[in-house]
Amino acid sequence: MLDSILPAWVEPDPLKSRAVDALGLQVVADRLADRLLPGLSVLTTRARYFTFLCWARQKAGKRLNEPGIHRYEVALAITESCISEDSSDHQKDCTFVGKRNIETYRANYGNHVPRDARVVYKVPAWRAYRASMVAIGLLNENEDYGLTSQGVRAAELFQRAVRFRGSVPQSFTPKACLSDVSLPERTLLRDLLGISLRGTLTDGSSDPRTCRARFGREMRPFFNFDKGFLSPDAVFTARKYQKSGYLSEPANTIRAAMVWEYLCLGLNLLFVGWARAIEERQARAYRRELTMRLAGRRTTQNLAPVELTDVAAADAIAIAVGCLTEAVSRFDRLPTESSSLLDLSTFELARQITCRTQPSSHRARGALEQLLIRHQCAKGDEAWIECDNLSRLDLAKLNRDTKGSWQLPKRVPLHGYRMAAFAQIARDLGGL
Repeated sequence: MLDSILPAWVEPDPLKSRAVDALGLQVVADRLADRLLPGLSVLTTRARYFTFLCWARQKAGKRLNEPGIHRYEVALAITESCISEDSSDHQKDCTFVGKRNIETYRANYGNHVPRDARVVYKVPAWRAYRASMVAIGLLNENEDYGLTSQGVRAAELFQRAVRFRGSVPQSFTPKACLSDVSLPERTLLRDLLGISLRGTLTDGSSDPRTCRARFGREMRPFFNFDKGFLSPDAVFTARKYQKSGYLSEPANTIRAAMVWEYLCLGLNLLFVGWARAIEERQARAYRRELTMRLAGRRTTQNLAPVELTDVAAADAIAIAVGCLTEAVSRFDRLPTESSSLLDLSTFELARQITCRTQPSSHRARGALEQLLIRHQCAKGDEAWIECDNLSRLDLAKLNRDTKGSWQLPKRVPLHGYRMAAFAQIARDLGGL
């Protein structure tokens, strides 16, 4: 992947998805995800981190002490690693921050918690969860991120469950495992997240708990069928979201997200495929193939991630054109309450690419020019491609690794819409 263009941790945008967003399409996906699962992110995947981090915030002192919190996180990672040694199921199923690094650290230093937790992993889970903890009412939104009354309660419940003794970070008992959420912790978190809400939920309400509760109810059949997992490509294929008429929330937003994904998959496939062709010195051949595909017959495409190493460039172009055609067709059938959630100008670009009123050669050239402009606007100084015009193209030097090789994406995924993170949280808390 393009390490040099991966977004860094930044304060203004802690809830947004982390991805290689070559064309700036993530912003609409994030806006839709905010309607479905406000307050959560793709990084908030384990429910017990909410209570654990409240406890760690309390233990680290009255004033915010992020390095201190980070040390308690490492102590938890060491504990999880020790449990994995005795349980292959735990090793496979229990995910935690630092899992990739902790074995190497323990091989060299044992179970000692280092003074500087960054030697184990650099970015603490606290940063990933903090904004969500504010959103669901566990932390105050000030410079110290002090605990609210619910945050104090969460810290107390974690302490009651694990019975930690001592004043310095050290490994916990197995009771601290992220997969062993106590019943009182579950009850509190299910309430704060809205999973436990019962009765009629107002369709037009924008209350975050209500939104999350509505989404949970909507996803219950998928969650149960897929044994506690959720993926956008599985959800979007449901017949319900293929309808053109009125849908209540969250089905209306899910349908809009499905149409947006057809558009994003098509545009991202075209652009990433083009970048890979530039790397292979096949940019002109790529444009000729695109011209031919735009003039030819289109086939209906499934909405699913594409592994670029598994498909030929010509097939990837065919998938992209099919997805763009499908996106325009579905967008034109959407009612206003769905189409108003999306970016009209991006659909106009797809319409220009797929409409047969202009010669396919003009549309192919125009498509690549517009994609390059969008990419340069989205990435700025970190753009992948350097060019004077479409006949003189090269990949930017900043996108090469230490050996001088370019590191382009090998996979074009769908946006996640926080579904997988929500499903993991629900599994931790006993289901939907």
